[in-house]
Amino acid sequence: MEKHIGIIWIKNISSGSKSDGNKAYFIDEEFKHYNLYRKGVANVNDDFFYPYHLKTVEVTGEIQKQKWLMAERIDHFYASVPSIPESEEFIFKNSEFPDLIKSEGPILKIVEQKFITADGTDNYRLWLRAHVESELGIYAKVNKAALLFFFQGRLSVRELFLLRNDESYVIEEKINRSTVFKHKYYSEKLDADFLQKIPCADMHYYGIPKDMRLENPYSEVIIKLEQ
Repeated sequence: MEKHIGIIWIKNISSGSKSDGNKAYFIDEEFKHYNLYRKGVANVNDDFFYPYHLKTVEVTGEIQKQKWLMAERIDHFYASVPSIPESEEFIFKNSEFPDLIKSEGPILKIVEQKFITADGTDNYRLWLRAHVESELGIYAKVNKAALLFFFQGRLSVRELFLLRNDESYVIEEKINRSTVFKHKYYSEKLDADFLQKIPCADMHYYGIPKDMRLENPYSEVIIKLEQ
């Protein structure tokens, strides 16, 4: 049996068929999706997987027909945490991408972070920024595959950020009238204080009112990312 590192995602399927219910999926490090199940156990409402929802895990099992993963063992995966300063100087600027969600201002958008490479040249990295509340925001690194799943309606706004929980987030807040950026890793407190407070947090893309979201996200975002 091979070992696979990724995130387990529990999704409720409600299509009016007998197979409706909570189904477990495994999303690997390349953001490939697999239906997750255990040998001899129905893949609907198997509460064995519930404690691992949106957790980074190591699954021992067998991939079948490139779409199923039969799990024999699941272990929490604790990657080594790099030593980083909690607070550091960040330089963010607006990117060429339009706001992904907006309502009297951007709720979710893509921004650029300027940083200096080892050879001293300027470089840029793309981040997702979600508005949490006045003078408070949270950032996660952009991943094209995750954004594609989001635009397909397979992830909620909050889940889009949760899929990056194996890396540090960046928190933006105002302290004594100055903007401060801090690295923070996922915790239940961070989830409650930031992710759950994002407007539209539990909404999927096509459940968001049309006047708040991009009409053609594939051409306006995904194709640009590919280029």
